Amino acid sequence: MKLLLASPVTRIWIARLREILNHADYRETESYAAFRSLETGRDFAYLNPDKASIRLFLRLAPADHADLLPTPANVLWAKRFPSVYTIRGLADLPKAELLLRRSMEVGLDDKQPG
Repeated sequence: MKLLLASPVTRIWIARLREILNHADYRETESYAAFRSLETGRDFAYLNPDKASIRLFLRLAPADHADLLPTPANVLWAKRFPSVYTIRGLADLPKAELLLRRSMEVGLDDKQPG
């Protein structure tokens, strides 16, 4: 079991997101998890869970949705994942799903020539 800072509750939320995005690849380390597009082979979201919330780093511009904030990460990270959305409860999962799908669609624009 990885994701050292995740709690049983945030693990349940991640499991629900994985069920919803079952057409995307998923991997995790000790500090984050990532969703990767099977079509492009590129990450479209990073999840940074702790005991009571999950920060979703997304490929969306902060202005794309009212609940997105500019990423607090460094400039290089912000170029790839310019926005962040925080899941604080089950009620946030439908919005998280919508934002994850939009982030994946942005990644399709970067599809490498085949």
